[in-house]
Amino acid sequence: MSGSKKILLIERCTQDVKVLDEAATGDKKYLHFEAEVQRADYKNRNGRVYPRAVLEREVASIQKRIEEKTAFGEGDHPSALPSVSRTGVLWEKVWMEQDGRVMGRAKVLETQVGKDIRAIIEGGGRIGISSRANGTVRSGTWRGVEGREDVAEIVNEDLELRTFDVVVDPSVETASVNRTFVEQKGAANIM
Repeated sequence: MSGSKKILLIERCTQDVKVLDEAATGDKKYLHFEAEVQRADYKNRNGRVYPRAVLEREVASIQKRIEEKTAFGEGDHPSALPSVSRTGVLWEKVWMEQDGRVMGRAKVLETQVGKDIRAIIEGGGRIGISSRANGTVRSGTWRGVEGREDVAEIVNEDLELRTFDVVVDPSVETASVNRTFVEQKGAANIM
């Protein structure tokens, strides 16, 4: 990939968002949620495939920012450098499941953007989660879960995951928010 210029790679996923209550988090002030934030070896609506090995490495790399409490997500994707005024969530945990789903847990902050995100969730609206990264892609053949070969833009090893942002337009078509769960002392209320 020498000579290839890294581009901003943005992927959007609208997922089932599980809202966690105070009993689950021990936190009275902040709303927390868990959602799928990315998926390995899956051709998304942008025509991109993120190989599992690349995503595993990047999930590991974001852990330092999570520990330092600097893994912020914004409302929508920035058109410029990240900004405090667009910050809405703080990622507390990101991990990869055996099936290739990348999951994340976030705290919704008391910023203006965070308040907007919270209002959408509590109002029963759909939120999407979108990865923001820099890297290059190559055209190639990819074999989907159905076993058919397809052409895709395959993300290269030079991927650098930055964060996950809250958006409304997903690129992972198999994931959509149909309902939101609010846990209350052992019971789940479906919104």
